[in-house]
Amino acid sequence: MTDGPHPDRASDPQGSDGHREAATDTAKPKDPHLELAQDAGGTSVARTLGLLAERLATALDCWECCVYEYVPEHDAVMPKALWSRQITDEDRAWVRIENHLNRQPHVRPVFTEHRLVVTQADTEALTATDRESMAFWGEKTALYAPVLNGDELLGVVELVERRERREFGESDLRLVMGLADVAALAIVNARLYDRLEVEAITDGLTGLFNHRYFYERLEAEITRSRRYRQQVSLLMLDLDDFKRFNDAFGHQAGDRVLAEVGRIMREELRKDIDVPCRYGGEEFAVILPHTPPLGAESVGRRLTRSVIAIVGQRGRVDPAWLAGERMRRSIERAPFPGAQPDQTTHITVSIGVATYPDHAGDADSLVSDADKALYVAKHRGKNRVEIYA
Repeated sequence: MTDGPHPDRASDPQGSDGHREAATDTAKPKDPHLELAQDAGGTSVARTLGLLAERLATALDCWECCVYEYVPEHDAVMPKALWSRQITDEDRAWVRIENHLNRQPHVRPVFTEHRLVVTQADTEALTATDRESMAFWGEKTALYAPVLNGDELLGVVELVERRERREFGESDLRLVMGLADVAALAIVNARLYDRLEVEAITDGLTGLFNHRYFYERLEAEITRSRRYRQQVSLLMLDLDDFKRFNDAFGHQAGDRVLAEVGRIMREELRKDIDVPCRYGGEEFAVILPHTPPLGAESVGRRLTRSVIAIVGQRGRVDPAWLAGERMRRSIERAPFPGAQPDQTTHITVSIGVATYPDHAGDADSLVSDADKALYVAKHRGKNRVEIYA
């Protein structure tokens, strides 16, 4: 049910043979006929959509019903819930993977015109690819309905009948559209909840995680590191002479500097691994999971040309120190806005580094040790990275 000569519903993530791979990473729902997406923060809405899929399929006596969420940034859909008379391991894998249902010619009007579409496998108007797709999945009839919030497409409801050709009456179509409206409400509420959750742990000025989340995440990372006998490092960063900068250029310019520092930090760190936070004022913190105190080889693939030069100066390099040095150099070289639109200036940062369990045995001690290293960096002339000793 995606594009391609032997299309599978997951855009064939494991090859081109048209078979969906088995899922092994997620517990199965209690209902043997139902499969739900288990993505972070989406379990409750998936359960709601799963209930809608079950009610719609059983009310209309169809073989299966799937509810997709549209992902506009990828121009794709993500299956959120599937109810079927026979759930397979292939189905369980498929519910976790984006696909391009919208690229199929017979389904495209649902996305482009926001109208309900019914396709029959024996219709001559189908393209050869669409006909082969329906035959491959044993589909006699398929119905697709848009899930809308005003003019915004949120998703698609799909009904499939495999046993025989099926005709849908007006009352059937009204029921489909009614439940599509309920699905839209569930998706809107889930997105609102997710946005509020993000706002609760995010600093509004820099876009980094906030002070509260910093301590929650640091405790969690240390617990995980203790369990698996791994190391986690912490960087504490403080902008040098920031009060003097604010006095010279004004607090609005200072806010722009803080926002730009946040952007540089996100750019320099490992995405979805390192945890950049605004600790408070002009002070920042970065949690570096799985980052030992020695062994440059563990981050060798991350080295830029400038960092390779740093390694050449020091020989064996602490990966946490290296991450801090990358950020220090980037901030030092970045032109920051001054008091006037055409004015730029530069600012530097001092960084302290500490590692669990090498330097500290708990979160509070790790913060204290990184702060002490930061103090040493300030005392030794600022604009430098120091490791706790």
